[in-house]
Order: sequence, then structure tokens, then C-alpha cells
Amino acid sequence: MKRRTFLGTAAASAAGGLLLPAATASAGGPPWDALQRSLDGTVVLPGDPQYDTVRSLALRQFDSVRPQAVVRCTTVEDVCEAVRFAARHRVPAVARSGGHSFAGYSTTTGMVIDLSLMNAVRLAGSVARIQPGCQLVDLEEALAVHGVAVPTGWCPTVAIGGLALGGGLGFLTRMYGVASDRMRRAQVVLADGRVVESSAHQHADLFWALRGGGGGNFGIVTEYDFEPVPAPDMTSFTLTWTWASVRAVLSAWQRWTAEAPDPLTPLLNISTYGADAGVEPGVTVSGVWLGSPDGLGPLLDRLTAAVGTAPATSERRTDSYRFGMRHWFGCDTLEPAACHRVGHNPQAQLARYGFALARGNFFDRPLDSAGIDAVLKAFTAARSEGEARSFDLQGLGGAHNRVPATATAYVHRNALFYAGWSVGIDVPEGEVLAPDRRRACQEWVDRAYARVHPWSSGQAYQNYIDPDLADWREAYYGVNYERLSAVKRAYDPKGFFRFAQSIT
Repeated sequence: MKRRTFLGTAAASAAGGLLLPAATASAGGPPWDALQRSLDGTVVLPGDPQYDTVRSLALRQFDSVRPQAVVRCTTVEDVCEAVRFAARHRVPAVARSGGHSFAGYSTTTGMVIDLSLMNAVRLAGSVARIQPGCQLVDLEEALAVHGVAVPTGWCPTVAIGGLALGGGLGFLTRMYGVASDRMRRAQVVLADGRVVESSAHQHADLFWALRGGGGGNFGIVTEYDFEPVPAPDMTSFTLTWTWASVRAVLSAWQRWTAEAPDPLTPLLNISTYGADAGVEPGVTVSGVWLGSPDGLGPLLDRLTAAVGTAPATSERRTDSYRFGMRHWFGCDTLEPAACHRVGHNPQAQLARYGFALARGNFFDRPLDSAGIDAVLKAFTAARSEGEARSFDLQGLGGAHNRVPATATAYVHRNALFYAGWSVGIDVPEGEVLAPDRRRACQEWVDRAYARVHPWSSGQAYQNYIDPDLADWREAYYGVNYERLSAVKRAYDPKGFFRFAQSIT
């Protein structure tokens, strides 16, 4: 295909763009063959051998959604062509990098603009230049060769494209901030098919919005520049207590987290499986220490003293950052190529999960005794056979909280920790979860969330998107929403990029 010049003059506003908002597909169906002729990538249609693989998300509960087409882009120009085509033929379109949306917002019955093949990463001077389809396991491997890292999360198959737009929490957050805090440039395809470069010096309003405003709102990012950080050695630790100590552990962990030095990322997990009342939930404190390994012992001793009882088990290990992240990815014994969902490549071994729901909030103060009571009552209520449930806390503070709330679109800068409820059932491949079991999961997570919500700040993490959140504008964006709305009107005035919780 002859290359066309596609970098536009990039006016600050996309107002007056050529595109119509996404709507019902035109009569007779779009001419997909014409789109294919304009692409370097591939248009995958129902009936194609690849279709079921390339349309799938991380969760199988969204398999009933059947896109009219999945456009597998390989170049920025492919993305431009796909956007123009979708608008011209009134096909609803969504971009997808990794496919991990809890609400399934990265699929549609229209067109999926698939960025997974745009996955290159390289160092360019002082920045790491990364395409949106690069999954975290590959990103860590590519940067580790150079002794650097970018703050990211802990799921290997999440892609940087979606993670960075919503903030991006992980093990480097307390030392270096969220992923979007390290973003220095973003190349963006707008709703009219133009490409703009955004940074602190170009389209600065758009750049502000991209750092925490969430995916699917302002355009499709086709390349990022991040300022990397030195990749530190990582000492991972896991301590477990019996259920009898759960109240003391919850209380002590919160005080410990509030005083934690920046190199410490503290996690707490309460989990159980099934309905057998004789099986007590597990209580685990884990996390990562990025300082000298000798510095961790006194910190763990302080936690143990605050709990008042010794842990039932205690483990630690020190790795390079590269192999430490492989450990947290659950891929200690796998090569990076195998640490992908089946279908990603011939070596991939990770299975998709059948069904899961999650809800959560940020907390800016510790749970008091009544709040801990609420957690324990909510967690143990109405246990159901085959159901895995968790209550997870991630300690924040540190560099995460030293950025002003309005400096970027990521507003959650007063958080002590994030707490999330999750429930899942690993439905066998090819089966659909019975409606009564789905309803039981939904009722439990909703009731648990509602019971503990009064102790939270009311803020929620836009990367853990919650389709049942009524006040999502305030919860995700707080005081930044009006400014985000102004950016949306400037760059996507006709609302081409939209979903149930998109900024308007």
C-alpha cells in the first residue's frame, strides 16, 4: 500500500470535524472489503477462522458480544482509516489494547479497533517509546535489558494503552507515582482521523486529560513516551495469619501502611472459596520492598508487633525487578512468550477467566472498629458453592500523594489505600453461568460494597471501571470532571468516542 501523509496540522480543537457520531450501521452493511484495501492490517469478520480469538476479552462473560468487524491495526494510518470508515458508515467503534475492561467496554456490536499488534517498545534518548498494544509482561522484559522500568500494574496481559490513560497503579507507585505521572508525550488519533502530538508543550489541554481521564474518551493513543526509572531489585514478602487474627491484622495493617516509607508497597488480602462453613477465609499480608533487603525485616517486625500474634507463615525472596515482576505475574516457571492468554501466540499458556465482578473505593482514613466490623460481616455473608471471593487492599501514599489533585486528570491524591471487593466463578470453557448464580455474585458484591462505602472517600478507580456506579463522574474524576468535559468538547465535539461512562 502506498504510504499517505497523515500527520495533520493539528489545530487545538477538533470542532467542525468531518465525522458523524457513531450510530446504527448503514443499510446493506459497511463495505468491509474497501476498508481492507486501505489497510496494512487486517479486517476480521464473523466466519473468519481468527474471529473468535481476536474478538475475545480477558473475561469470557463477554463472549456473547459479536462485533461486526475487528480491525487489527498495524500502523497509525490504519487507525486513522478505521476511525474515518466507522464515522462515514455510522458504525459504533471502540478501541482495544489489552481487553481487560471489567465492564466489557472494549468490545461492541460495531467495530473493534484492535491495537494489540501495535506493541513495539524501544528507548529513544531519555524516554521509553511504547505502542498501546504492548502487554506488561513484554514491556517489563524489553525495558529490563536496559535496567529501567515504567510504573505499571501486576497483570501480565494488561496492555499499557488502557492502563496509562486511567492512572496505572503498581509496585512503583509509592516511589514514582502512577504510570501516567511518567508520561511525557502521547500521539493521538482524533475523531476526525487526524493525528496530533500532545505533551506539556503541544495540545497541553489534551495531554492533561490523557493522564488519568480514562480510555475511550478523547481519541486513540497510538504511541506513548514515558520517562523511565531505574529498575530496582525487588524483595517480595508474604505473611499469613489465621482467621482468628483478622481483626487485629486489618487494624495493624492500616496503621503500618500510613507510616510506610516510599519503597514499601503493602497489600492485604482476605479470600475464601466455596460455601463450606468449616473452611476459614485466608488472611494474607504481602507486598514488595524496593530498598536494601536488610531494611525489610524491621518493617515486618513492626507489623507483627502491632498485630500481637506471630504470622502462621512468613516468606521472602529477593529478585531483580525483571524476575520479581515475573513472580507477581504468576509466571515464575514460564518464558515471557508463554505468559500470555492462549491465542496470543503459539506458546501462550494463560487461560481466560470465566466470570468475575469487582467494585471498590479509595479510602483516605483508616477503618475504625465499626468499619472493620462492616468488612467482616460483608465478607462472610451468603457464601455460595464454587464462588471465589476476595477483599483486597493496596497501600498508597508516598509519591502517589505528592502530586496535586488538579495537576493531571488523575484526582485520587489523598488516598491512604484502595480497597476492592471481587467475586468470581471459573465457568468451564463453552459454558454460560446460570442466571441465579450470576445474580448471587452480583448481590453479594453490591451488598459488600454498599456496607463499607460510608467509610470510603467516595472516590473510585477509573481503571477498575464499575458499570453500576451511579455517581461515576464524581467518583472517578471529582473536581477535574468539568475540565475534562471541556477537553472532550474541544477534541471530540460530536461524541464519536463514547460508551456508557464516557466523558461528555
